[in-house]
Amino acid sequence: ATRTAAADTPRPSTVETPAPSVVAPPVPVPVPPNSGVGLPDTNARWSEQYGANVGDVTIPSGRSVLFDMANVRARTIRIAAGASLVFDSRRQNNVQINTEGIYVSGSLWIGSQTVPFEGSVTITLTGNAEATMDGRNFGTKAIAVGRGAILEIHGAKGLGNSWVHLSQTANRGSNRISLSNSIAGSPSSRGWRVGDQIIVAGTDYSPDQTEKVTITRIVDSTTLEFTPALRYYHHGTITMGVDERAEVGLLTRTVKIVGTDDNIKGGQMIFLAGSQRVQIEGIELENMGQSLIARYPIHFHMAGDQYDSWVRHVSVHNSNFRCVTIHGTNGVSVSDSVMFNNPGHCIYLEDGVEVNNVFARILVTNVLEKRTGERMGSDLGTAVSGFWITHPANIFRDNVVVGSPGAGYWVHVRNGARGLSKSSAKASPNTAPLKEFKGNKGVGCEHGFQIEATHFDGANFPLNAHLESPMSAYTPLINGKDAPIYLDDFVAHHNRFRGLWARANVVHVRNGAFSNNMEGIQLATSGDHPVPGSIGYIEDTKIIGWTDNIGNDNVNNNFQMWNAQRRRSWPRNGIPMVGVAYYDGPQVIRRCTFDGWKVDAGETKHSAIGTRFHGEFQVASTNSIEDSVFRDVTYKVFVSDRNGDGGKAFNFRATDNSMGTPKGVVLPVWNFYRTDGCVSDNAVGLLCPQRYGQMWVIDMRNRGGNAMTITRNEHPGNNHADYSLTYSGFHSAGIWRYQPLVSFGASYLVSFRNNPSDSIAFQMNNGEGGDTIGIAICYPRGSTVRRIQRGYSNRLGGGLLPPLGDGGNVAIPAVGSRGATINGDSYNYDAGKGLLYFTIKQRRNREDYANFCPNGGCDFVHVEMNLGSGSTADCLNNAYSGNSLQITSNSWLQTRL
Repeated sequence: ATRTAAADTPRPSTVETPAPSVVAPPVPVPVPPNSGVGLPDTNARWSEQYGANVGDVTIPSGRSVLFDMANVRARTIRIAAGASLVFDSRRQNNVQINTEGIYVSGSLWIGSQTVPFEGSVTITLTGNAEATMDGRNFGTKAIAVGRGAILEIHGAKGLGNSWVHLSQTANRGSNRISLSNSIAGSPSSRGWRVGDQIIVAGTDYSPDQTEKVTITRIVDSTTLEFTPALRYYHHGTITMGVDERAEVGLLTRTVKIVGTDDNIKGGQMIFLAGSQRVQIEGIELENMGQSLIARYPIHFHMAGDQYDSWVRHVSVHNSNFRCVTIHGTNGVSVSDSVMFNNPGHCIYLEDGVEVNNVFARILVTNVLEKRTGERMGSDLGTAVSGFWITHPANIFRDNVVVGSPGAGYWVHVRNGARGLSKSSAKASPNTAPLKEFKGNKGVGCEHGFQIEATHFDGANFPLNAHLESPMSAYTPLINGKDAPIYLDDFVAHHNRFRGLWARANVVHVRNGAFSNNMEGIQLATSGDHPVPGSIGYIEDTKIIGWTDNIGNDNVNNNFQMWNAQRRRSWPRNGIPMVGVAYYDGPQVIRRCTFDGWKVDAGETKHSAIGTRFHGEFQVASTNSIEDSVFRDVTYKVFVSDRNGDGGKAFNFRATDNSMGTPKGVVLPVWNFYRTDGCVSDNAVGLLCPQRYGQMWVIDMRNRGGNAMTITRNEHPGNNHADYSLTYSGFHSAGIWRYQPLVSFGASYLVSFRNNPSDSIAFQMNNGEGGDTIGIAICYPRGSTVRRIQRGYSNRLGGGLLPPLGDGGNVAIPAVGSRGATINGDSYNYDAGKGLLYFTIKQRRNREDYANFCPNGGCDFVHVEMNLGSGSTADCLNNAYSGNSLQITSNSWLQTRL
């Protein structure tokens, strides 16, 4: 873990002169052997060697001490290499230890896997003693495990079901719940009991609705009563195929480690490089972690390979910073645990080198922002997450995150390692495939799951003096080729923004269940254009609008409100809800079920499929849907974005009758797209038979703010502007680009709010061999042609043109009529009207449907003009008069889907 440029350097000590060390005498005191129960044999007793109130204790090598006292206060306890300290509940089962630190170079045992500790142990970490182990300072109030050391803590309580689900809904005011599984233990000391603290997880939008209560009565093995009564509604059924049952977790353990508030608040457990093994189960951590970088409740710190180490059936609650940190460590398993009310990322992979760790059946609830003290910039706002995943080569299985101001799970990668691991040349987290993400769940978060490379380092506190490895888009590779990632069986409901957002090249969302999210699923690639071969699949997934989980009518905060019209809770963000928001792309929806999207007359048009609320980038023309079902859906498609470039270019292919319409392309209801072959449908919008593709219009001078209007020349009547759309464009890679959706075989008039650039390129995307697009451009009168060339873009996806003098482009000559330009080998310029006319023609087939260009690049035409001093204001009228560009027949409609 990294604090500052001098990471983990000693802090100024406030320690007074320590008490004299106490070392065990050399004469062993025989105690019963522990063979057969998994504990080391002991040869000394604590009561006879150290007593109840001592200073600094050192257990020397060769000594194995049985802890046989009930109450001990020791300033520090140091277990030397070759020494052991053993807690055995067969001999002492009610232990209280108050200490400033336990430092393990040998081994510390509290029970064993064979005989877990059935009694109670409470270790209270207090004071201000700073210690150094293996040459490192690791602060105060610590249980630290050093090189070659062993830590085994096996509490018995909680080894059954650490958490279960409700089996019935629990309403506000209730003090009884019914559970999905038995909470009885075998023996009973391991089960849930009267006096235990439990949590009932939220099932609504606000992240703070998980409630902590105390059991007052066990009615039977699946029914219990508690106090205080519930303040919120907690859903308890699987509804419309979505598991929206609240989780119920056990916080109480009889082996407990707590930090005090003196000096620095909280305690820590830290496991250092070369630790032999750390095996922890059945313990409770409260008020652990400190408000400092590298001081966490459970912290594997640069520990290397730890394939024999695991943490399971633990609870971490009311910490001061994080839950479990895996830092520079591989092979740890964390499972079957409960986390509640902890600030900062809860499960934290730190440097982006951590691989082959397993996280399974962890319940994370009530994640908090880290607003004070040291932190990473991502520990705040909508970044703080239940799982912060900096290296994808780990396993995440059957976990649940309920309630986060940010994400449930965030895959956030860099070009290389960061922090103390930055020198690791082999680390490339941005290209590592996701090892496994299956059966997880996100509820009450901003995003249930997210892959994104947002920059947060500027908000680190303190700021790192050294540069971090830069954030990176996630582009997983195997043998240099795109590697698919699989997000399987993911459940996301009542998330305030998106159930799932993933920006990666090839994504499969499979067998998921989404409901009550502002946006269910949105997949992205690089934003302004798709990377070659990039594609997202949403397969065999339930995408539900609203279930019978109506939420809470008594919550009105920054996260949620009550929708009186719908009589249900509602995310505070007021944009229309949508199941799948097509964006970027391409995306394919296969074998999915859309249900519960019924919208009343006069209500906002929430829809099963739609757009981002405002999208400035393209929507790929190879998006599609097939073999899917719509039940109880008012608006199968609604394009809420009528202003953004993305909304104007929204489209996807209906390749069968899934939409309840003929095959075709689903489009926004604009006359720009409408032809005689289109079908208007209130539930779908406009469905047209012709094929569409993107055309990139690239201002090579990078002049922003010059809106472009494109008009389809094939239209009836004299209201020419009614067949136009205006695009704002955007900056990308040193150029200004517009991305209209056009129909192959059609022709278009292009004009600009101000005079056009003297250097404009037009590129065809997602075409087939022989496809053409006719283009007319308005120029100021008095303009002359400097040079017009055609060629192929020099890199797939970038749309960047080769240098004009590289010999790869072909100059095209002028001809005397527009009709003569049909083959894309010439242009026509009407200087009197200021109209330049040419045709883009795709000369090769695409070898791979997932690529929007042929392997040799997309066809483009690059126009360079000497601009005249006249105006283009009357270009539109001139274009459709005299030798008019207008075509009134549909003879051009030859390129049907």
